[in-house]
Amino acid sequence: MFGAAIPGKDGRACMAAMVIADDIDMDGLLAHARTELPSYAVPLFIRKLPEIEITGTFKHRKVALRKEGFNPNVVTDPLLWLNPDTDRFEPIDNAAFVKITTGGARL
Repeated sequence: MFGAAIPGKDGRACMAAMVIADDIDMDGLLAHARTELPSYAVPLFIRKLPEIEITGTFKHRKVALRKEGFNPNVVTDPLLWLNPDTDRFEPIDNAAFVKITTGGARL
């Protein structure tokens, strides 16, 4: 997990980069995160990775992930966001990205 910068907002939003199966129950994942994590640590964004890159000392490489953020025009991996209107994780497309970055979505 790492912080993703949102243009026009102070601080960073929680983003998780995970290797997860396509058939995972995302509603169950959200419910589990809400019961086990503090509210600020529940991911607002998820990036599905084919594998986690690690360093020679077995640390996760997060710097590049942090720099790329959640822009669907930059990131080639599937991206999800916690849509406050539906309270579900949904794919980030250009319309959702614009809604998030212009303040149309309350995060």
